[in-house]
Amino acid sequence: MKISCQKNTRLMRGLRKGYTLIELVVVMMLGLLLATTSTMMLSQQVNFYTMLNSQKFVLEEAPVANSMMVRILSQADAFRIHGSQADALSDTNGLVANGSTMVIGFAQPDGSREFGLIEFTKADGASTGTLKFHKLSPDASTIISSWTITGGASNVTFGIQNGILIMTLTGPYGGQIQYAASSSL
Repeated sequence: MKISCQKNTRLMRGLRKGYTLIELVVVMMLGLLLATTSTMMLSQQVNFYTMLNSQKFVLEEAPVANSMMVRILSQADAFRIHGSQADALSDTNGLVANGSTMVIGFAQPDGSREFGLIEFTKADGASTGTLKFHKLSPDASTIISSWTITGGASNVTFGIQNGILIMTLTGPYGGQIQYAASSSL
């Protein structure tokens, strides 16, 4: 009888179902650790994506705008700043600071002059605007053609300090880039 009783006890131990309290705690802790790690990684990815988007203007738009502005301003020999496109085309209300429009003069080899207009416009309620270059007619009164320099700036201002043109580009997240040019270059 003792033998059969021992066999029953062995069978009972082998057929036992469920987990001990320690096993359950270990599994729950591993699950909690995995969930916490996943949440932290997701949070890090979201923070990195936000930071990358905040620098997108400086990384992508600014170098292109820089190349175009260098090309335009290196050929210019004169400029004047205005508050609006209408003022620039009618050559009235010139400014020395905080202008949004600039007329540029280009001397040609035959002695004639060509004119261009750089203008920043932003639609009502929009967070960013467009900086465009317009080629003007010979009398600088009408726009012949135009193209976009950058579409990601939140503000662009033109000003003159000590005879030097200062253009300030402000990105959508507040980063600023300043360009300086002299008409004597």
